[in-house]
Amino acid sequence: MRSEDYGKHLLDVENLLHKHSLVESQIQSQGERVQKINNMAQKFIKAKHPESKVIKERQFLLTQAFEVTINIRKP
Repeated sequence: MRSEDYGKHLLDVENLLHKHSLVESQIQSQGERVQKINNMAQKFIKAKHPESKVIKERQFLLTQAFEVTINIRKP
């Protein structure tokens, strides 16, 4: 336990845990943004905006891209 390596590796693990926590919070924040965008898109679609078809396509692509991001981080 008095080895210099022991303390070094523990600090590395703590740093990785901290970085992981930051990444998790960023992904959660992005998820909230995606949800807000999808809610706004739904309002335009319900109002029969002239670009509803394009909005639906982009909404689908955005949701799909975010789901891919979530699936990448799952073990």
